[in-house]
Amino acid sequence: MTTERKLYEIEVGLSKLEEFNFVKNLVVFNVNGSSSILFLDHECDVLVLSKSGYLTEIEIKRSWEDFKADFKKKYFHNSCGVIKRFYYCVSELFADKVVEYLKDNNVDCYGVIVYNEKGDIGFEYRMLHQSSDRISVHKLYIEQQLYLAKLGSMRAIGLKEKILELGKSNREYLECIKVQDSLIEGEMRRMESEDKLE
Repeated sequence: MTTERKLYEIEVGLSKLEEFNFVKNLVVFNVNGSSSILFLDHECDVLVLSKSGYLTEIEIKRSWEDFKADFKKKYFHNSCGVIKRFYYCVSELFADKVVEYLKDNNVDCYGVIVYNEKGDIGFEYRMLHQSSDRISVHKLYIEQQLYLAKLGSMRAIGLKEKILELGKSNREYLECIKVQDSLIEGEMRRMESEDKLE
């Protein structure tokens, strides 16, 4: 029961969901451990910082075995005082088993995001035993928000370096990236103008 979806496909799909939209929110992938500025006692696959300053964590699982291994780790996905909502993102191939396991073991999880083997991502399941945000969670301070933004920009620069390296042999691919960048910039300008109208 392992998905055919690549991790990057799932991450892109998540960042385009209305709930986590990368144009409205700061979406950062693969945040490891903690620092003196932002304390996290575990690795986070996806962190989403909302406009209001709250964090959502999404843990991506590509197989049932990977999901089960999560519960053998020394540190689980605790809020650390800053993560307001925690989701699992899993394939439709084993989503029913995940939901059943989470309910049976009363796992602190806001919901389960299910993607299908075509790459679509949506909220097909919601946890029944916990439908509220975690309590005793504070907004990120400005220093913590800036630190998270720094991590995100570091990941983006690293990715662009890889794209450039690949692009040396594939100019057409680079042109696609330029088009994508201009579409993102256009969408950001549109969102900014909508915010000004509100």
